[in-house]
Amino acid sequence: YDLFHFYFGKTFLPFGLDLPILKLFGKKMVFSYVGSDIRLFEVDRVRNPYHELYKVGRQHPRLDGRKRRMMRWQSLWFDRCLATRNLYAYARAVIPERKIVRHIWANTTMDLREYAPNYETKAVPVIIHAPTNPAIKGTAYIEKAVEELKAEGLSFEYRRLQKVPNLEARRIYREEADIIVDQMLSGGFGTLAMEGMCYGKPVCGFVLPFLRRSLPDLPVVQCSLETLKDQLRWLIQNPEERVRLGRAGRAFAEAHFDREKNYQALWDLYLELLGLPDEPPDAPVRAAKPAGEDE
Repeated sequence: YDLFHFYFGKTFLPFGLDLPILKLFGKKMVFSYVGSDIRLFEVDRVRNPYHELYKVGRQHPRLDGRKRRMMRWQSLWFDRCLATRNLYAYARAVIPERKIVRHIWANTTMDLREYAPNYETKAVPVIIHAPTNPAIKGTAYIEKAVEELKAEGLSFEYRRLQKVPNLEARRIYREEADIIVDQMLSGGFGTLAMEGMCYGKPVCGFVLPFLRRSLPDLPVVQCSLETLKDQLRWLIQNPEERVRLGRAGRAFAEAHFDREKNYQALWDLYLELLGLPDEPPDAPVRAAKPAGEDE
């Protein structure tokens, strides 16, 4: 092999001891950072008012030193790292700017042909929240706002999805959801928001200002813990806005999540690092088959 692409800060040997060996043999290396592998509380402390509310698992200030050492060591050897969306600030705190690629969303691409949008919205809307980790996603704050809206007499349904198979969850997003609530603490947006936008559903959550500036077309409805209830009330009472935001979300997905666009950008990066000429425009880009899948 001439190029190695590592994921989530993991390498072949403990402590990345294989990286100088690979470099010695002239191999090119790309790293994909994903989230809690490089999230630094020292960065969030100055930009995220809710950073103290999600000290869970790998997301804890006591791990900052370990993460910084990992990134510093790996950046000595790799040629590029992918750090998209809200991860860019964490990478920039340690890694030289010239090595960071922020426009290729390689770990969160979507085959948009599998996500036919559905812009229909019901008179009694269904709000969907599907937290991978309720503590990190701020589920308690979301459900407090939901209960207060119910007490006001608003007509809507709320459903929390957990431990639901992915295909069934995607069916629910497309066929039953009218509003999707992503997360309220980290300041970014994840797979739930991305799938919701692919299906043409309005998404709301807490997004940090710097991320909005870097993605001016992002249609996620901005919510803080203080404004979440008001924003949900507005979405519940305005079906035409739900449809408008759903269409804007689908347009955003087509601009940023499309698998083929991101694969081509990644392939171009590989060719650049290897010093190979660009292929003809009509040359096919082949993704590797999953392990064990026959040709």
